[in-house]
Amino acid sequence: FLLNRFLKFKPKRFSVIKMTHTFTSIFFIFQVFCCKAMISIGRRAITSPNFLTKNAINVFNRKNDFQMNGNDDVAWSKVKVVSSEEVGPSLKTVTIDVGEFSANYMNPGQYVQMKMSDDKPGFYAIASAPKSNGIFEFLIKGTEANKPLFQVKSGDEVDISSIMGKGFPIREEFEGFKYDFPVQNIVLLATGTGIAPIRAAIESGMLETDTTGPFGRSCTLYYGVENEAKLAYKHKIDEWEGRGITVVPVMSKPEGTWKGKIGYVQAALGEDSIRVPRNTGCLICGQKEMISEAKSILTNA
Repeated sequence: FLLNRFLKFKPKRFSVIKMTHTFTSIFFIFQVFCCKAMISIGRRAITSPNFLTKNAINVFNRKNDFQMNGNDDVAWSKVKVVSSEEVGPSLKTVTIDVGEFSANYMNPGQYVQMKMSDDKPGFYAIASAPKSNGIFEFLIKGTEANKPLFQVKSGDEVDISSIMGKGFPIREEFEGFKYDFPVQNIVLLATGTGIAPIRAAIESGMLETDTTGPFGRSCTLYYGVENEAKLAYKHKIDEWEGRGITVVPVMSKPEGTWKGKIGYVQAALGEDSIRVPRNTGCLICGQKEMISEAKSILTNA
């Protein structure tokens, strides 16, 4: 999702990719690097988007802008935690009542800053779909930097910024004939907590997947984690499949009698291949290495 801010550490990325046919060019990538929080620094890093065309990649780097502005121009509001639920080893879903400003959440992929009192803020993608009921969900990993938020309980107060970024431009890029062919096939790639904004996209209905009629889009989600216990939204897989999403869990360090795909999501994507590149779109959220390898696979499809 499009960010207006940039911090400086180890990134994750978010991408939207639009591919053509025989020339295997990628028309659009909407990308954000969203890093793991470093213990010594205590906050996450996010970069602004890359735009990829057939001829060039332009990286819009706003490190200096963010370092100059920092958090001085962020308006903070105090909001209450509704619940904090463990959904896997060192993983929690934190639900927060943000009140009226939830109406500013328009697109999956938007995010906020959050902190506890005087702690350093982190950047968190909103995991719930856009709606105006005032409730946001976040997927929080139990790192040292996230410790204050990971330990919150119902009734606690947290400081939250206003909605940031423009989110995934799904309708602008996937609909119509902007790139000769409207998207009919969608690929989703997510690793770890990168599933959060992908979940928001799935449950928003904007992907317009449908298995009951001739015009619905097909969609495959490759969801990569170390082992089955770390599938944060395992309980939602049936619901997503009911929406027309084919869910392919991929385990890098499987345990027990796992019989599904083993390895990394980009390798699984490469094995399955892209059937019709010219009308395929892709959303990606995950580690830097995964993004890089996935780009290569998509570019050469």
